[in-house]
Amino acid sequence: MPGVQCVRCHQADPFNHNPWINGARLPEDPRQPVLPVLRGPDPPYYVVGGQDWDMRTIHIEGNRCLGCHRIGMETLAEYTGDHWDPNEHMPPHAPGSFAADYQELVECWENGPENTPGCDWVIPPAGGCDGGVVGADYPHAAARFNRGTGGAGRRSGGGWRRPGC
Repeated sequence: MPGVQCVRCHQADPFNHNPWINGARLPEDPRQPVLPVLRGPDPPYYVVGGQDWDMRTIHIEGNRCLGCHRIGMETLAEYTGDHWDPNEHMPPHAPGSFAADYQELVECWENGPENTPGCDWVIPPAGGCDGGVVGADYPHAAARFNRGTGGAGRRSGGGWRRPGC
């Protein structure tokens, strides 16, 4: 769809697997999984067509929610706006046990990384770019999302690490 950045809704990355996902195999070669097995939150690729999309997500070092996946906070807001409570479902084997970590993410999103010590905008490594913390001069910041609840016109602080990534 022209002009639409799929990452507006799909920012969590496709690296969480479960037995059902792992059991899905290619019909022509049942030894091959349908979805690649990726270890950790740093897959070596961009979303197809996404090299100039706003790939930023918020990051807080040591936040346990981010140990398994990135979190697109705008997408999360859609779910919570429909009365879904992440603390009732996450993490899968101990729901609610990361409530403080989740609250850290919400506070960073509401206040903005530039106003939250220890919280940064980051992009994933991919396509020859190391990824990492990005700043106000990040060239792909979207005008219509990744703004948080108080972020009309807000941009992240700091300096963009590698122009062209």
